[in-house]
Amino acid sequence: MNNPIRLIDVDGRAPGNIFGSARLAAADFGHCYNDNSVKVNKEFGTTIYSIMDSDNKIVGYSYSVPTESPAGFAKNLIVINDDPDYYNTENVADAHTHGAYDPKYLVNQFSKADKKSNNEAGTIGFLITSNGSIREYDPKTGSDVNLTNMDPAFSNIPSDQTDPTHVNNVDARSPNLPSNEPSKSTFGTIVTKFLNKLFE
Repeated sequence: MNNPIRLIDVDGRAPGNIFGSARLAAADFGHCYNDNSVKVNKEFGTTIYSIMDSDNKIVGYSYSVPTESPAGFAKNLIVINDDPDYYNTENVADAHTHGAYDPKYLVNQFSKADKKSNNEAGTIGFLITSNGSIREYDPKTGSDVNLTNMDPAFSNIPSDQTDPTHVNNVDARSPNLPSNEPSKSTFGTIVTKFLNKLFE
């Protein structure tokens, strides 16, 4: 995952970097943000978009700076790609986390609301779970697939070690993991959406 030659910045991980597929962009989002999500028990949501050259040929995929919101609200507050880095983009998917483990909720599965949102948008959804898995829902086929063991890039996503089903030992609450990744607040997102509607 952390390959600065293939990506853009020195660390090789961040919103705005270019990845070879939407799945790899979603996995990077999980590696960067699931620890934050578990620590603060909030959902983080992002838009994944394709990047095209002047001939409209896809040259890669990236994701927007995520929105941070209370558990259960990320899908409603994902900001449509507003990153200024690339001028020719198309939104192709979204990804979100489910926060910390809570036995009262099915935190390691897509909710009905999650799937409904993707059905309405007609785009693929990715879910980063508290146990460190990455799931993909395709509304065109109705498939809900666990990608975790399909590629090394999808493994070792930080997980909540209190989740009895955690799939790795990468502790999301470890102080050794970086926690300064950029994100947007719920309040700022609501204001942005209101202003966009106001001036449509």
